Amino acid sequence: STALVIGDKLRFGILPAGFEVIDSLAIVSDAFTSSATLKIGFEYVDGVDSTDVPQDDDYFFAALALDAAGRTRAANTGVRPVTLPKDAYLIVTNGGGNAQNVAGQLDLLVFGEMVGPA
Repeated sequence: STALVIGDKLRFGILPAGFEVIDSLAIVSDAFTSSATLKIGFEYVDGVDSTDVPQDDDYFFAALALDAAGRTRAANTGVRPVTLPKDAYLIVTNGGGNAQNVAGQLDLLVFGEMVGPA
């Protein structure tokens, strides 16, 4: 196991096609490295962007702070709910600050509704 460095991207799971993405909650129950942040968003499994719902690597958070335990709702204001036209990875990108050199605990909850194809 290697520490994440700035810019590393992880795929946390798949959000299915037809899922209307409404909100998210990030729960840091054990703090990570001081000054470390994450971007959290989505990108399509097939690697091809959509003009109707463009993939967005910071759809939920542009700079989620990880240096203290806490709960944070999606922080990108002005982002509307979207219905995914195809399967998308939930992605986390290690942001500014430092490489992750401690073992923290982050749980991500994504809230939405299956509404079928857009």
